[in-house]
Amino acid sequence: MGSGNDAENPGQGSLDGDTEISLCRKAAENNYIAAIVQYRKTPGLADWDASSNMIAEDYDKCITALAGKYGLNKNRAVVGGYSYAAYMLLNNTAWTEKLAYCQGLLAACGAIEDATYFHVPIFTITCSGSPDAGGRSGKDLYDAINNNSPFKLKSKGVTDTNCNTHCGGNWTEQLFAQMQTWLAA
Repeated sequence: MGSGNDAENPGQGSLDGDTEISLCRKAAENNYIAAIVQYRKTPGLADWDASSNMIAEDYDKCITALAGKYGLNKNRAVVGGYSYAAYMLLNNTAWTEKLAYCQGLLAACGAIEDATYFHVPIFTITCSGSPDAGGRSGKDLYDAINNNSPFKLKSKGVTDTNCNTHCGGNWTEQLFAQMQTWLAA
């Protein structure tokens, strides 16, 4: 998982976010290997595509290292993030195949401006009335995925009506359940 950040002037990804820790803890308690990715400082809005590529590279390095250390197939990985990390991963998996080996992308309170096709299944969740400006998120994003996409049936979009702020929901259980679904297939 990866953290949120300031898109205008992002720093390194945080390792101590409660939501990231909660999901990784739940995964570890259920015998999964889980990690919070401390991605590098990126250019942010100054170069959105370069930022998303850098973050995808950092996730790939983390997955590759963990797979090597524990003798696992990296194709069994699921990536995810909150806010900034979700935006970056949605952008990267929509336009590149860098993380196409993953089983899916957990994107909490992130959005993408224009994408109808992804290289992996996505689970997008956001609050209703969320200020995720400049894009589609939640159920709206899911509905926009091209019906001919090989990943549409494995994807899901949720707009949480119990919250109306950016990243205002407690989605550990939903994110974990989706991760389990992808990894069980």
